Amino acid sequence: MKIFDRYFEKNPLKFFPDFPDRLALIIVIPVFDDPDIFRTLNSLLNCRVDDKVGIILVVNHAEHCEEELKKRNSRLYEELKDFFKNSPVRGIYGNVFPAFDLPSKQAGVGMARKIGMDAAAWYFWQIGNEKGGIASLDADTLVDVDYCRELIACFAKTNYAGITVAYEHVFPDAAEERTGIMKYELYLRYYRLALLYIGHPYAYSCLGSAFAVRAEDYVAQGGMNKKQAGEDFYFRFLSV
Repeated sequence: MKIFDRYFEKNPLKFFPDFPDRLALIIVIPVFDDPDIFRTLNSLLNCRVDDKVGIILVVNHAEHCEEELKKRNSRLYEELKDFFKNSPVRGIYGNVFPAFDLPSKQAGVGMARKIGMDAAAWYFWQIGNEKGGIASLDADTLVDVDYCRELIACFAKTNYAGITVAYEHVFPDAAEERTGIMKYELYLRYYRLALLYIGHPYAYSCLGSAFAVRAEDYVAQGGMNKKQAGEDFYFRFLSV
């Protein structure tokens, strides 16, 4: 499709994903000094799957980061590669990419998410499945056992370009932290309800860990932005 040709002429890939089977869904996760990523991966590997699913991890840091952080990230990258090598789960496959020493003006979650989502879109283009689903997740996010099934089924049964996934925060035990998280989640839900109340046509929640998009629609709207924060908000609202 010409739309993919044009997109990748302007957005050359940082890496080329390689999966052993034909996938129906790819989950993209930016990783920045995140030891919680293993809980997230175990959560994904516990998912019930009928179709093949891929995971792309983009382990990233900026060129200006402290050397100790860079070392931790490098160790984490090696541990994640070993994790997938030793994983007994079949039907869910992982690729880990080291996006190290990114330019300071671009480095951040937006750039990391873009690297992974671009690679996922390229993969679906290459296998002739331009409508394949690309899910966005964060490194500290746990999912329901039917997460993969439901995303694949929704894309299969509808013509939706993108999906907003239901979410809830894990509340910490500490009272002050718990109150803060509760207020934040209430704000997010109130904001969406307010958009619905005024008749806004795009009343979506904007969480980087809670959306998915078809590959062809991802490239059609220009792909993920490189913003260092709020990349999910701008992707969601500037692409509709």
